[in-house]
Amino acid sequence: MDLASPFLVSEARAAGATPKQLRAGRFAAPAHGVRVLRAALGDDRLVLDALALVARDDHCFSHTTAAALHGMPLPARTRAGEVHVAAPTAGSRMRRRGVVGHRLRTRVESAAGLPVTSRLDTFVHLATLLDHGSLVAVADWLVSHRRGPERIEPADLLAHCERRRGAPRLGAAIAAVRDCAVGSESPRETRHRLLLEDLGLRTAELNLTIFDEDGTFLMRLDGGWPDLRAGWEYDGEQHWSDPQQRAKDLDRLERPQALGWRIRKFGAHHHRPEGRAALTDFVAEVRTRAAAAATTPIDLRGFWSPCLAPDRPRR
Repeated sequence: MDLASPFLVSEARAAGATPKQLRAGRFAAPAHGVRVLRAALGDDRLVLDALALVARDDHCFSHTTAAALHGMPLPARTRAGEVHVAAPTAGSRMRRRGVVGHRLRTRVESAAGLPVTSRLDTFVHLATLLDHGSLVAVADWLVSHRRGPERIEPADLLAHCERRRGAPRLGAAIAAVRDCAVGSESPRETRHRLLLEDLGLRTAELNLTIFDEDGTFLMRLDGGWPDLRAGWEYDGEQHWSDPQQRAKDLDRLERPQALGWRIRKFGAHHHRPEGRAALTDFVAEVRTRAAAAATTPIDLRGFWSPCLAPDRPRR
């Protein structure tokens, strides 16, 4: 018996362990009827493995628990706490301390070696727990160019939601899909895009690649309007707090700007009320650029390519 992993008390007793031994301080009980070496505690996965040992064959993890196992981006406040376990609609809910039991109609998949609700169904279930922006971030993750063969087309995600009539807060799930976009690479990028949309400016392309006139790679741009040669970048805290990184980022913009690109950089401080003025100014600037382009075509120097076809440059 592997004592480093959770094990059933019943199996330990069958192997000759005594109740006194199993109550010893070296063991902890991550779930009733399960023991693990106390030294191994601290890993949230142990709790899930422990519950999997006592779950019925038709139980699976769901909601935020399933989302975390799938690798979906979740707000920090949802990553800890209660574990969600689902049973079929006619099955019996798991009733244990720290467990939220559900009855759900779902397809079951495997993620990280554990049974979970499918990615599509998990997305629908998350609508009951996440706000709009966080739910859009999950939808962006599902349709992302980074998912490779596991990428879900936005139309397929929407069709799945529409088939789930009667699901709680289905309207919220559908609204999130309609606001999702292929190309976002982080929840912060999603939030930035949505803030611009709230101001009436929809980003045309996400994570596009910029090349010079010779086809040499210059940079990846988080979002932009290639026909206007305008774009934005969202940078994490280290890009603003590290002087060397900041200088490097600014130097990186010189060659695209020499080709006529106008690129603005944003950070977390621009998402707070005191920094929103910069977003408003940027929206006005892009609109002005679009109005000017309607009468005087922009000089389209260099090339760019979309995230789904990075090796196919466009003028």
